[in-house]
Amino acid sequence: MLQLAGCAGSIDRTTLAARLAGPEDRPVLVDVRTTSEYRAGHLPGAVNLPVQTLPFNLASVPVADRDEPVVVYCAHGPRAGLAGFFLRLGGFSQVRHLQGDFNGWRQAGLPVLTGNNTGIRAE
Repeated sequence: MLQLAGCAGSIDRTTLAARLAGPEDRPVLVDVRTTSEYRAGHLPGAVNLPVQTLPFNLASVPVADRDEPVVVYCAHGPRAGLAGFFLRLGGFSQVRHLQGDFNGWRQAGLPVLTGNNTGIRAE
């Protein structure tokens, strides 16, 4: 799988789903799509920080330490690559890209939430 610029690597859907189901080792999920895309469906527990606002909202990424694992995704890849770059510049060292992004997650039949029931929104 192609590694996106700015990301330290990637994580596949199956591995991420297993990590999210467990009590430990849960990465922070950052959905970098628009707010309307996020409301239409997002990964459970994901925070919404649209890529165009991310450089100004790095403090909104809910981590205690910038060495914690962070997984970024968009609809199909390009915005996630840019977000990874912004996060790495901001000192986040463990940025991973979700392989297949949101579209692949949804097509695999994995859990999707709608609305603003989780996460942070930054306009």
